[in-house]
Amino acid sequence: MDIEFDKEHCDTMPVFDQRILDGIPYVQMRNAKEYIDRCIRTAESSFPEEVEFLGSKICSPQHAFRVMSEMDSRIDKNKIIDQAPSDVYLVQYRFKALGQDLKPRYMFLPNLKKGNEIKIAGKQFHAMPVLADPGFSVTSDYVFFRMTRAPVTFNRLIHTVEKDGVRMSKSLVHSKLHWKGGANDRSRESDVIKVGNVVTTLSHYLFCK
Repeated sequence: MDIEFDKEHCDTMPVFDQRILDGIPYVQMRNAKEYIDRCIRTAESSFPEEVEFLGSKICSPQHAFRVMSEMDSRIDKNKIIDQAPSDVYLVQYRFKALGQDLKPRYMFLPNLKKGNEIKIAGKQFHAMPVLADPGFSVTSDYVFFRMTRAPVTFNRLIHTVEKDGVRMSKSLVHSKLHWKGGANDRSRESDVIKVGNVVTTLSHYLFCK
């Protein structure tokens, strides 16, 4: 770029957002560990009273190697460890029950590079950002609630009834809230109800014992 032109117009030129230049996934994944900690803290209220979340910490490379060796030895007696590079880091999560420390749980978290690049098992990938509402998404036919443990969609069905000789149309709200239905999968239709297009209204869940 011409130096004189740069000096003359640098003050009026728009400044690029550094978050866009680095990559939105790269910026947001910097706080992946803290986000998961908040999710566990939120879910802690539903834990048994004697179970407590003590916290988490990033494992050192030596600690991560020992954990990987133990994990692979339980699966493969030959203790084969994949040496292909992966942009991940190991996090240890500690819990306590009845005053005793439980065996730590471990989770690999992604370590994105600038430009949303990540290498997994020696192969290069790019993380793509997704535009999502922070709370819930509203459309003409359904409302989607973004929950941590189980995303839920409430659908609307226009149902016509006749009352005292007058036909009227009402909105019927329905959703598959229960995970273990007739086929142990809320995404499938019931194996018991075979009378046409039947949906589960929200009041059905209130009437259940």
